[in-house]
Amino acid sequence: SETWTCGVFFGSSATGALAKVELSRSSTGSASTLTTDALFFNVSYTEVPADETPPSSLSFVSPTLADGTNLSRTYYEVNLTFTETNPNNCLFDDGSNTSMTRVGSSCFINRTSQSDGTKTYRVFVNDTASNIAVSATRTVVIDTTKPAVTSPVSNVSTLSVSTNIQINVTATDSGTGVNTVLVGNTTNQTMSSVGSNLYQLNTTPSNLGCSASNPTCLLRFYANDTANNL
Repeated sequence: SETWTCGVFFGSSATGALAKVELSRSSTGSASTLTTDALFFNVSYTEVPADETPPSSLSFVSPTLADGTNLSRTYYEVNLTFTETNPNNCLFDDGSNTSMTRVGSSCFINRTSQSDGTKTYRVFVNDTASNIAVSATRTVVIDTTKPAVTSPVSNVSTLSVSTNIQINVTATDSGTGVNTVLVGNTTNQTMSSVGSNLYQLNTTPSNLGCSASNPTCLLRFYANDTANNL
């Protein structure tokens, strides 16, 4: 008996047939009888096409934030869906590749402990045949620093509740920038930007909630930035 290696017996790539022949001698003496047994194999090959199609339909879905979102927290989440018959993995690229958690055709990552600044990222998706697709690039802005309000002044300090008054204050923000500045006692009014971090309001004390029955009216200033730090 013999053991044949398929790749050697059939050939590594050919299609066709091969015969294996055995001869035996059935008697001794001057005359011999030869018996021949032939074993034929009909061989066919089925070619499996290579997978050359990369993942498609890459889409950011909730809880992924809209591109360019300003955040007053130190984390953001990214969730991506795609179409692929043989998915392998997803890599989150924000300067270094980090593996994402994949469930079926969806990949997720939570980026925690982020410092202030602009975060730019994209996602690479590959399949088991090493075909790769890449998402669009997105950004989020992390800003956890509150604005600073300084140097409040008014053009008059002693007046009636109906007297016109001009109030000025300086508001600065080192992150995403000042969004709104308010001033008031029991009623707040929005101040207008007049340039160089200066905000101004022309009003009366009564419009700010000051009462004639209270000789001293304390005004408070509030500033928030575009990430909603107050």
